[in-house]
Amino acid sequence: MKNISELMVGLSYSAVRFYSKEIAKEVKDLEESMDRMKEELEILVIEAARGVTKRSNFAEFRGLLHIAWSSEIVSDAAYEIADVVLRDLPLHPVFLASLEESDEIILKMEVKNADIFDRTLKGLRIETRTGMFILAIRRRDGRWVYNPAGDAEIRNGDLLIMRGPREGEEKMREICGG
Repeated sequence: MKNISELMVGLSYSAVRFYSKEIAKEVKDLEESMDRMKEELEILVIEAARGVTKRSNFAEFRGLLHIAWSSEIVSDAAYEIADVVLRDLPLHPVFLASLEESDEIILKMEVKNADIFDRTLKGLRIETRTGMFILAIRRRDGRWVYNPAGDAEIRNGDLLIMRGPREGEEKMREICGG
């Protein structure tokens, strides 16, 4: 749940940054999944706590519930950010300025460099070399790979959405051929 809520934050800012309804819709879908996961975790915790009589044993159960609730709060906030795009609302200039002045940037970049085609994210060591974290890959056929694992391969025509330090942008342009 924690990883999904973190992904949602990155995707929600990407949806706003690029005014992408497609990404905003994915944030909405993930938020609905988080609601179901939170409910399921609550039920599992309550079932597991049955029969526990020592008060000190409840700390672990409370911790799990706190994780569920905290993840839900983050995912709801991410959805509220993305919902601006889904409802076609104009972005407030202060919000746009804060995105521009942030230490972290969100980029999208098409992969044109044939030297990296069919190589994995792990093999390319993108995060180590540039500080940029790949949030999503849009394949040429329109499919999205969200929160790609290290074994995800880069393909011709992929569009990468990433976040990281401003200093990583130029290095990413070199790697991607853009």
